[in-house]
Amino acid sequence: RHQQSTHELEVAVGESCDEAEHTVRSLIHATGKLLVDTDSACIDTIIDAWKHCQRVELIYQRSLKPECDQRKLDIHALFLSNGIWYARGFCHLRQKDQAFALHRISAVTLCDEYYERDLIIVEDVNRGNLFPFDKIQNIKLQCSSKIASYIFERQWFPEQSFSNKPDGSLILSAPEAQEEMLLWWVSSFKGEMTVLEPLSLRKKMAEIGHSILKNHS
Repeated sequence: RHQQSTHELEVAVGESCDEAEHTVRSLIHATGKLLVDTDSACIDTIIDAWKHCQRVELIYQRSLKPECDQRKLDIHALFLSNGIWYARGFCHLRQKDQAFALHRISAVTLCDEYYERDLIIVEDVNRGNLFPFDKIQNIKLQCSSKIASYIFERQWFPEQSFSNKPDGSLILSAPEAQEEMLLWWVSSFKGEMTVLEPLSLRKKMAEIGHSILKNHS
C-alpha cells in the first residue's frame, strides 16, 4: 500500500499468495462500478493468470483510439491507482514492460505458456513505482523553509538524504526516481520546491512553469 500526499490510497500487489489473491479479488469486485467495459469473468481470468504466472492473450482498447489491440501479456503485478485497476507486466507485442487498465480489456484468454515472475518489476511496484516510467538519477531538490519540516519527517525515496541550509530551507537528495512522477510531485508543492539537479529535470520543470503561466495569464 502506498499513501500519496493527496491522501489517496493506492494498492499494489506483486508476489502472489492466497491472502494477496483474496484481497485483490475482493477489492476489484468491490470497485466493480469502475470496470465499465470488463465483465467479472475477464477479471477472474486476469487474477488467475497473475496468480499462476500464466500468459494471457487479450483485446485492449487504447485511450481515445477507436481500434483495439490484441496483446500477449505476462502479468507480474496488479495495482490500484486513481480509482483504476491496472495489470503491469511484459507486453510481447511492444517487447517491454507496460501497464494496462483493466477496464479497457474487453476479452482475455489463458495461453498454454507459463513464465517466471519478474522480481525486478515486483520490487519496483512495491517501492511505489507503479507505472513503468523512465527513471532519472542523482536528484537534488531544494525545499523552502515553509515545507522543510514536512519533507524531513517523511520517507520519499529509497536512500534519500538531507542537508540543512542557513535560511531554514532543506536540500533533499535521492539516487533515483521516476521522472514523470517526480515532475508531478515537485509541481504539487506550488513553487516551494526547486529542482537543482539534474539539469534535464530542471529544464522540464521550467517548461511546465511557462506553460502554466501562459495558460493562466
